[in-house]
Amino acid sequence: MTLYDMAQAQVSVWVPIVVALLGIAGVVAGQIVSAWREDRRWQRERTREDLRWQREQEREARRLEAEDRSHWRDQRLGAYTAFMDPAKRWVVLMSDAESGEGGLQPEIAASLEEEVRTALASVLLVGSSELQYQCEEFYERCHVASRLLLQGEVPAGAGHLADAYTDLVHLVRAELGSTAYQSQLQVGLLELSLGAAADSAARKEAARKARMRERSHSGDK
Repeated sequence: MTLYDMAQAQVSVWVPIVVALLGIAGVVAGQIVSAWREDRRWQRERTREDLRWQREQEREARRLEAEDRSHWRDQRLGAYTAFMDPAKRWVVLMSDAESGEGGLQPEIAASLEEEVRTALASVLLVGSSELQYQCEEFYERCHVASRLLLQGEVPAGAGHLADAYTDLVHLVRAELGSTAYQSQLQVGLLELSLGAAADSAARKEAARKARMRERSHSGDK
């Protein structure tokens, strides 16, 4: 065998080995690249899924928060309305008694005071801090004025009860207008009711002051 033949035999032995090794390396490299791509795709999907879950949680949190606000706003609306209606009638009753249009009937006064006191408990439970204080202060003023009128006395500053009631109306309107999630019809009906009550009490107060001026002028003459 010549040297050339021996070289040819050696080459023919290594070629398949090298080709096999290259094939194995290609398969391994292909698997590595495929695994890397799959891992990248899984990471992207997980990121999208986490983002989707986070957005769903945020939407649910906003929905629950809106429902909670709506619930408590409805509670405040009911509490304020329940307080303002008997308070209006109580103020009108005391204004009439003070102006001499009729004595303060104990049974009616006691019934209205009980209604206002019962409604005040709800305001103190669900109302805003400002309206809790103002409604409690208003009730105390009306309570003192009612006791004095029942004793035949004219309480000092009793004529300002209508003004105090009007101030409460403005506070309720301001709070509902700025925070409550009510339909326009609900807010409109509440404002109409409260506005009529305030106007009625104001007219009573204006008439009382006019009669007092007339009496004063008659006394000067």
